[in-house]
Amino acid sequence: MTGDARTALGTAGSVSPGEPGATITSDPSPSGGAVGPPTWVDLLLVLWLTLIGAAVGVVAFFFLPLWLGSVPFPISAVAVGAACWFLPRLVYPLTGSIAMSAAPVVAWFVVTVVLYFLPNPTYAAPLRIYAYAPWRMLLLVGLGALAGAASIGLLWGEHLRAHYSADPSPSSDVDRDPGSGRPPDAGLDPGTGNTGR
Repeated sequence: MTGDARTALGTAGSVSPGEPGATITSDPSPSGGAVGPPTWVDLLLVLWLTLIGAAVGVVAFFFLPLWLGSVPFPISAVAVGAACWFLPRLVYPLTGSIAMSAAPVVAWFVVTVVLYFLPNPTYAAPLRIYAYAPWRMLLLVGLGALAGAASIGLLWGEHLRAHYSADPSPSSDVDRDPGSGRPPDAGLDPGTGNTGR
């Protein structure tokens, strides 16, 4: 390898001309690679996943009063919990943004609240069921909100951990050698400081 090639390699990565055996390193990111600004394709996918979250809200609202024989079978609440868990995790790798990863959960919540608090004669039957048995709506909103909050909270923790591992802030405690074992006044003259007298 010539000197020019070694210099170019040291500029591109972490290898410098005078360091044999050095390795090339790259900045870590939450998804394992460099995450740039989202492209229009990524934004279209985010919009599509957000619309899926809104559609899940509509379907779950109308299928919540489902019965299995004579037993209530609110399976749509479980589907909402699964959707609110997985949809943010599908959005986050596309954008790297916690706010945008919450868009499907927000869309589901807004659709559910609008359908419940703005009644319409076209769907009066489910509203009557929810009025007599409000536990169904509480189960729906509780599972969806809990799953969405847990998913977004874990994504936020991963985002912060990746950010601080990629760009640690220098401090005296971090830069100090933990194995030195020297007391703070080790470098002072014996005649200075507090002698205990």
